[in-house]
Amino acid sequence: MGYKPLLEPRVLVWGAASSVGQYVAQLLRYYGYRRVVAVASARHEAMLKSLGADAVFDYHDLGVVEHTREGGRVELVVDCIGSKPGSLAHVMRVVGGDAVVAVMLPVVFERASDERAPLYSMDPTAGLTWSEGVVVRGVRTHFWDRDLEMREILQREIVPRLLEIRAIKPNRIKVVEEASMLERAETALGLVRRGELSR
Repeated sequence: MGYKPLLEPRVLVWGAASSVGQYVAQLLRYYGYRRVVAVASARHEAMLKSLGADAVFDYHDLGVVEHTREGGRVELVVDCIGSKPGSLAHVMRVVGGDAVVAVMLPVVFERASDERAPLYSMDPTAGLTWSEGVVVRGVRTHFWDRDLEMREILQREIVPRLLEIRAIKPNRIKVVEEASMLERAETALGLVRRGELSR
């Protein structure tokens, strides 16, 4: 049985339809959080509600920041996008006071294209002015194996157990079919660069 928080903080998950966001929503539900606000493309609303989101707002909506505030103060944020212009600029307008913001790193200042590499930073506060009292933490999901305990138990024990008790379910996948492995890799990287996987 999941842990039940003593209070009911509102948790904002920006980029909730992303791979990380889907797992965040499910784990929040498992640990008893019931006031989860998800921001994603509108077409993901039903899926995100099935994963535990209480409310879902479309990031294309010009009033998305105001909508996220409608249910009261947001105390916790997980930014699964980590884009200065795309998500953090909005998250900064949502939070204030003693909110805690976790940002998936790296923070992207400029997205990659077929012609250029991305411009990014490993500092979630770089070039951003957060309200006084907001605690911002960068999170690296790809370095879990550098922690000895996580390396030993995450993939061998924790994830299988979460799947077994149905606290999480695997994300949907996209099959890329091309003639060679190189062509498949190039096509898949192009989809990621252009942000076409979860629109």
